[in-house]
Amino acid sequence: MESKKKFPIVFLINSLCEGGAERGIITLSKQFVKEGHSVTILALSKNDFYNIPKEVKMVYLSKMNDSLSGLIKMLYIPYHAWRVKQYVTKHNIDLVQSYLFRANFVNLISGILGSSQIIQVVNHSVVSRFFKEGLSG
Repeated sequence: MESKKKFPIVFLINSLCEGGAERGIITLSKQFVKEGHSVTILALSKNDFYNIPKEVKMVYLSKMNDSLSGLIKMLYIPYHAWRVKQYVTKHNIDLVQSYLFRANFVNLISGILGSSQIIQVVNHSVVSRFFKEGLSG
């Protein structure tokens, strides 16, 4: 029986606040760890509603928190993208999978800044919601 190749898995998300995408990342992380992969979660800010498995590496890209205004969070996007690029380069990461609009923008902009990872963007949100709610995400 051939063994499966193990590779580092990196998830990028706004934070681990209470929500479906956040819960999904924790669930996926647990499964990938069981399969022998190394898992890292990169978060734009610290808000840990969910328990992070001890085998999962948690990296906060800034000291900001979720209580900041939507505008401030948007202004941080280039900084976060630069931090993702630094992390990918330092740790030789092949792929970063991001969830939620702001993290997706950060992932895409890190590529524009010259980051070498394969960028995988996951979006299950309704874009029209942001026209009603503004930049609060």
